[in-house]
Amino acid sequence: MSGATIRSQDFDEKRFAGLLELAGPDTALELVERLEDDLRAVEAALSVVARTADMPTLQAQSHVLLGVAGTIGANRLFELAKGLNDVAHVAGSPFPGAMLVKTEVALARVIARIHAARTQLTRAP
Repeated sequence: MSGATIRSQDFDEKRFAGLLELAGPDTALELVERLEDDLRAVEAALSVVARTADMPTLQAQSHVLLGVAGTIGANRLFELAKGLNDVAHVAGSPFPGAMLVKTEVALARVIARIHAARTQLTRAP
């Protein structure tokens, strides 16, 4: 699997294409740029969370992922973010290290997919 390829059950290409179409040709590039920037910021924050077990930050970042993943059709990332968010809301929950690792892997794949769209839109006439 290439960096920009995600299994169809994990990423809804039709929903993502519909979002880009809705944005229109003048705004689609800006949209994917912002998506990539936002997801890279979450990726960096989750890297810190993995080292510090900072549950409030985990809660905030999983909330961001819920919104973005749901909007763009990143189904697997959405489900993982929901799990992290659920755990982060329960005081005294053990740190969800294994789930965080799975989320980071899924997030990297979605970032690669968004980056591929960004590259494609940058090359578009």
